[in-house]
Amino acid sequence: MENRDLEEEEECIKAECLKELSELSELKVKDLRQKSRVRWASCGDENSKFFHGFINNRKRKNSIPGLIINGECCDKPKMIKKETFGFYRKKFKEEMVSRPHLNCHNFKRLSDVDANFLIEKFSREEIKVAVFGCNGDRAPGPDGFNFRFIRHFWELFEEDFFGIMSSFHDTGILNKEAFSSTLSKAMEVGIFKGLQTPNEGPMVSHFLYADDALLIGEWSDSNLANVARILSEVEQSRLVGGLGCRKGELPFIHLGIMVGANMNNIHNWDRIVDSFKKRLALWKAHSLSIGGRVILLKAVLESLPVYYFSIFIPCKVVETLEKIMKRFLWGGANNVNKMHWVAWERVTLPKHMGGLGISRLRDVNNSLLAKLG
Repeated sequence: MENRDLEEEEECIKAECLKELSELSELKVKDLRQKSRVRWASCGDENSKFFHGFINNRKRKNSIPGLIINGECCDKPKMIKKETFGFYRKKFKEEMVSRPHLNCHNFKRLSDVDANFLIEKFSREEIKVAVFGCNGDRAPGPDGFNFRFIRHFWELFEEDFFGIMSSFHDTGILNKEAFSSTLSKAMEVGIFKGLQTPNEGPMVSHFLYADDALLIGEWSDSNLANVARILSEVEQSRLVGGLGCRKGELPFIHLGIMVGANMNNIHNWDRIVDSFKKRLALWKAHSLSIGGRVILLKAVLESLPVYYFSIFIPCKVVETLEKIMKRFLWGGANNVNKMHWVAWERVTLPKHMGGLGISRLRDVNNSLLAKLG
């Protein structure tokens, strides 16, 4: 066997071969990843050997076969559960009998430079660093594009991102200073009484974070009345422009809930009914197995109306929603009914009683109402 140093031409050939081998290896990994996704899309929802093998493999990876307890390996499930429960119980156990008081002497504050940095506009370089710092191989967003695509065509997206962040800064952060200044002035003249921190610390009246505002003060009728005065119609004309918002009217939607509307009127529930129908139209029930439809009913359909179910729902609305759920379970479309082979009362029983474990919406409503006493 010849043993010598490679010549310059041979070094170039070696580098080219290693580069080509690396590219082929990367293409093979991409091909295998794509094949796995295609197979899961075509066979993952079926009650097949592939599906059960995939689930059992994940179950084996997530299982805890044993623990080292007092220096010895233990594989008994009861002992593992007991040790795990005791470990986390110690972690979350309150150890302090009395908590220390907040000492506000020499209260640290941000310097003017740091404070101005927090409220200054986003620079193009700052936005680019944030975008390029995101994992590009994650699931795509609603538009179908992931961050790898955005980074590759950054020249096309840069102006859009800069415009979005500039608009957010102008309407969501900087103009809150007007609201903050108004409350601070009200506290100085005694109109609004904030909360005095211990040990002669500063007086706290409000906190502003992102698009939220938290008012802090004495719990008294006069304080509440003065807050209402500050936010009254007289002040709105001056504050609306400074806060970057517009004056609304009742009813309006807040966190998915209709505020100020008569919820006894069935038409005011059209929003949640339309949400049900929209999801069902996208899912295409006829392309899913019965197992896939049951999972979607449990995981998504039952969670959609939770906000609304915290208040009493008319029986007619519950019947309409459950009618949509029944049609979806048995493979029907929006305007097509199919044979319901099992009564809904049997389907909604727990699994150990022969049902599918799907909750009845009226029971969910009553459970959430019980929390209110």
